This record gives sequence, C-alpha cells and structure tokens, in this order.
Amino acid sequence: MKKIFAAIGGIVLFVLLASSLGATRNVAFSVPAMLLAAMASAVCLGGDRKDVFDPLKSVAALYVVAFAILPVLLDSPDLAKYSKSSVHAGQWYLLIYFCFVLIGYKLWQSIFPIKAVPRMPKPIRVVNESGVLWFAGAMFMLGFVCYGYAIVKSGGIGHFLSFKGGRAHLLANVHGIFHRFSLFMASGYALYAVVTIRKRPILVGIAACMLAVLYSLFMGRGLAFTPIMIFTILYHYQVKRIKARYMLIGMIGGILLLAVTAVLRNAGKDREAMLNDPAVLIRDFASVAGDRIEHTLLNYFEFLDTFMLTKEYVDAGNPLLNGHTLTTWFEPFDRNLFGNKLTDSVNAGNFVRVLKSPWYKGKAQGSWSTMPGELVLNFGLLGASIGMLCYGIGTQLISRQLKVGSCSIITMAIHPYIYYIFVRALYCGTYHFTNIVIYVAPLLFSSIFLKKQSCQIEWLSPVPVAGVTMPVILPSPELGKRLHN
Repeated sequence: MKKIFAAIGGIVLFVLLASSLGATRNVAFSVPAMLLAAMASAVCLGGDRKDVFDPLKSVAALYVVAFAILPVLLDSPDLAKYSKSSVHAGQWYLLIYFCFVLIGYKLWQSIFPIKAVPRMPKPIRVVNESGVLWFAGAMFMLGFVCYGYAIVKSGGIGHFLSFKGGRAHLLANVHGIFHRFSLFMASGYALYAVVTIRKRPILVGIAACMLAVLYSLFMGRGLAFTPIMIFTILYHYQVKRIKARYMLIGMIGGILLLAVTAVLRNAGKDREAMLNDPAVLIRDFASVAGDRIEHTLLNYFEFLDTFMLTKEYVDAGNPLLNGHTLTTWFEPFDRNLFGNKLTDSVNAGNFVRVLKSPWYKGKAQGSWSTMPGELVLNFGLLGASIGMLCYGIGTQLISRQLKVGSCSIITMAIHPYIYYIFVRALYCGTYHFTNIVIYVAPLLFSSIFLKKQSCQIEWLSPVPVAGVTMPVILPSPELGKRLHN
C-alpha cells in the first residue's frame, strides 16, 4: 500500500511540475515519463526510508531525474531538434529499460534469497591499528607523488593557473595514467576511514573535504566526490544512518561545487586572483551562478538529449559498435603496458561527442554516454534490454554487500567506491570501471600483509519468537551464510 501511495504521489508531483512549466515542452506530459516518475517514487519511498544509500534507490532516483524531471525543468536546447513524438518514443524505451533493471534486481533476489536480514555491523576489532594506518599513509603518499608528477609533467602549477581548458588537454603528455594513479590517495583515505570513523568521525569528514578540494582543483570534478562518497557511505553503514534531508543538502552542495569548479577551470589568467582571494571567486561566481548551475545540471545530470542522439544513430541504420566500448576501461593499461595491442576499443563518450558535433573528432573530449545509451550503441535498442537486466543484477549484489558489511577492513574500504562508480555508470557508462581496478589494487596488495580483522554482524533470525524477530550475534560471515541457507 505504501508503494502505491508513493507511485500516485510521484505522478501528481510530475504533472504539477510539468503544468507549472508549460505544456509546450516536448516532455511536459509524456506518459512514459509520468510512469517512470511513479515507479521511481515507489522504489524510493516504498522501502526502508532510512537506507538512503540503497543502490536501487540511488539508481531509480538518478534515472528519473536524468530522463524525466530535468528535461522538463531545463528544457534542453538539444531536444528542440526532435519532434515530440520521437522524444516520447525514446522515453518509452527508457521506461522499458528501467523495468529490466527492476526485473534483474528482483530475479536475483528470488533465485538467491536472503532469509535473514542483517542489521548494522558491529565495530571492527582491529588487531594492529598502527600497521593498518601505516599502509594507509603509504598508499596516500604514493598517490600524492603520482598526482604531483602529472602536474609537473604538464607544465607545473604555474601552467595550471593560466590554463583554460579540460583536464584531458592539460595532462595529455603523460597519457593520463599518472593522474589516474592519484586514486591511490582515495584508497589510503578509505583504509584510514574504516579504522577510525567510529572513533573520530568529524576528523575523518574534514579529511574527506580536504581531499575533495585537492581533487577538484587539479583533477576531474568526478574525482572530487570520491572521498565525500567514501566518507558518507561508511558513516551511514558504520556509525549512524544519514537522513534524507541531509542527503538533499549534500546534493545541493555537490552541484554548487561542480559549478564553482567549472568557473575556476575556465577562468584562465584570472584563476590565480580567485585562488589568492576567495572574495573574488565568490563575487565572480555570484555574477554567473544561475547560468553555471543550469549548465552544470545539463552537463552532469540531464541525459535525455544524449540518449536521443544514440537512438537516432541506431534508427538511421548505422553500424553498431558490438561491445567495443565495453573494453575501454582496459585501454589505459593496454596503451601504457602493451603498446595498444590487446584491445580495439571505442570510447563511448568521445563517440557521442562526435555525434553531437563532428568538430570534436580526434579531440580528447567526450560526453557522458549513459548506461542505456552505451548499450544501445553496442547492441541496438532491443539488445540493450539484456544489458540493463545485468545492471539490475549488479545493483542487487552491491545492495547485499553494503547491508551485510564484512569482517575484512579491506573489503569494507572497497565497497563504497564500487557503489559510487557502479551508480555513476548510469550516467557515464562503463569507461570509469578502469578506476575500480586502480583503486582496488593497493588495497588488495596491503591485504597480503595485514592480519585478518574480526567483527560481529547482528542478524535477525528468519523465524520470529512470539511474533518478534530475535537478533542473533554471529562472529563471522560464514555463520551468517549458514543462517541464509
């Protein structure tokens, strides 16, 4: 019943939103968009409302925002070239793909059910905290050295202060591999956070913000959210559940961070004055705040126009990419270690960018292809359904791992980042799976030298006693699996 009311509420809010903005827009009263809003509302509001980081909720919320809500709010100029009927046809496909995500999620849950529901994991008992922190510091320093090397090889901080353009051009002469190795800083931070977040959550949060600022100034804006996401997810599952209103405030802050960073990156010679005097930055940002925020939302969160571009390409009978974009994550390793001999990949973002404007052909700048868009480019409109089914299965697997937790501090440090990249893949496609390999590598290496840590997980027994579910304390995941079966 709760899901039904949530679905009805989603439709009502969407209709009110569309009505307030006018019915002349291509997607204002789209039936598939309204159905998508209803289904996403049922997913987000019909379950455990306290678990705001449930992967299915995150995917549903981002999906409806990208393909239904923001197209109405922003009225993307790129949608103006499509007729209303073609836009609605594209949204019908997007609705079907979302249904396949839900089918994959529920199908795996039905085939491999969990009979016991885990509560929040108990504190980890760290055998050698100083040794773990030593490894965390070593990872961070290695990442910091790679980070500094990439900047120096690209002309140094002075060149950065006067540079106007994208990160791809700035770091072109080091092939991008060293700026990717700066992820080791995030790996070290995650290991540090897992060990200390219960004792000193404020300090861990401050460290996340400092690392986010460092990433946002010199690297990609997507990297800036990495330490923030690691901190919030670990805090949510290890310390205290974060309420939805705080998540909303955080999202607004994230959008502002993206907009401010965009102003810095395009400031050119004025960037040095902005960095030296925050008042200058605030004044300059305030003068263009509305335009920058709208531009940020169009670039990072509204993707109906991008999907329509890929659909138009396939409808025109052009050749499919047949999975060549799915190996792009391996391209940096192939280029730097094997001389570009192992994979023949196509960057989906660059491909979409060229579709949008042929001027970008041969340039190292790309658009975000979205997961549905990338799958359509590879396998066609119908073949993409199977890919979205697999995406739903992956959502279920990550959901289980985050809820159950782990008795290994290494896997606890890995889970938040996998969640972040997997959910983000809904927007940017599979390209950033490279980052998972780089992020995980130093953590797995350090696990060889660290003693296995132990913790306790509290499970709810599947059979209630006198109508009340009774908690059972189990010392290891293996005993938890016995209770599953």
